[in-house]
Amino acid sequence: MKIMEKVRHWLLCRLLPDYPGQPQLLTLIHGSFKEWQTAKNQFNFIEPDLIDYMIYRLNAAERHYTALLAQARSEGLKAWPDELRGERREVGSEF
Repeated sequence: MKIMEKVRHWLLCRLLPDYPGQPQLLTLIHGSFKEWQTAKNQFNFIEPDLIDYMIYRLNAAERHYTALLAQARSEGLKAWPDELRGERREVGSEF
């Protein structure tokens, strides 16, 4: 049952941005990813006069997202807890 509680906590942390116990960095990463996706979507519908601004905004959002990912990596934040990770298998090893 302990593993199910860990799975539930992990899922809630990733699905609900304001769930208690979620690292603040994870919330920042989630928000930054949404900002980057919004900038990519708006880039397709921008007026020609504002193309330079949108390129700047798109690059800034992407760099902010990658910087937060690098910070999370350096702090040891992982997408999957070690308890939930499966064994890695080589492709073609079962044949």
